[in-house]
Amino acid sequence: MRNDDKQQPTFGEDFQPGDPSWYDKFAVAFRGLQVAMTQEKSFIGHFTISAGVIVAGYFLVISKMEWCVVVLCMMAGLSVEHLNTSVER
Repeated sequence: MRNDDKQQPTFGEDFQPGDPSWYDKFAVAFRGLQVAMTQEKSFIGHFTISAGVIVAGYFLVISKMEWCVVVLCMMAGLSVEHLNTSVER
């Protein structure tokens, strides 16, 4: 089977065949972050706590390895909260 014989999958009305640019991918990701930060109370709470942890880490002068662990845990928590929000909708 040739490449032009393959049928493109359709994922909805806004789906456009072809590979979107990196700019488009990041624009969609940041739009999702903006929606979560303006409309989801639980995400706003998690984000606020994460900001507080960053401030506390700065004043406690934690090591680079501890910063890596803290940032990894914050990103995991925010990612899971985003996933939870998408499942709830």
